[in-house]
Amino acid sequence: MTMGQKVLGKGLFKAIIKPTFYSHFVAGETKDAIKDTVDRLVKSSIRPMLYRSLEANVGEGTCEAQYDVNTEKLLESIQLNHDMYGKNSITHLKLTPLLDPAILVRLTRVLANCDQYEVVIDLANAIQTGKRVTLEGLSAEDNEALALFTHRLKKIGQVTFISKKFYWNFQQNGKEMKHLS
Repeated sequence: MTMGQKVLGKGLFKAIIKPTFYSHFVAGETKDAIKDTVDRLVKSSIRPMLYRSLEANVGEGTCEAQYDVNTEKLLESIQLNHDMYGKNSITHLKLTPLLDPAILVRLTRVLANCDQYEVVIDLANAIQTGKRVTLEGLSAEDNEALALFTHRLKKIGQVTFISKKFYWNFQQNGKEMKHLS
């Protein structure tokens, strides 16, 4: 979208995009507009899932402060979703607004070369307890970013999953492993 705005200019871009595919993906720009869209969809037996797009792309160089801002925006979205649906709300969460995508790529490489089940359990415990996890294969800087990332996930989890228990499902050597968190 940024490229489209650069090429067409913001005014022309908005005039072309907003009445076409934009409205298929964006429920509204205000809480009232979102509520109107949600109510209309629910009357048609469609249950929308609200998601605030905050993604970063590999190479964008987003700073940690922006990831903290994104966390706060996600928390606002979770609250709005709860306001719309109550305790039955569903939250969609992507990781790229909370951690540099390049670190996620490196983390994926680390996971490909280790006991994934143990690392996932360690990460889940870090999210729950705030205990720092240091992964071999990541730089000190990446491990620091990972610690901030798990802290953000804990903050989101505290708002989203109050007094509920969830299973982390994980495949190891074709066998499903479950961890109660």
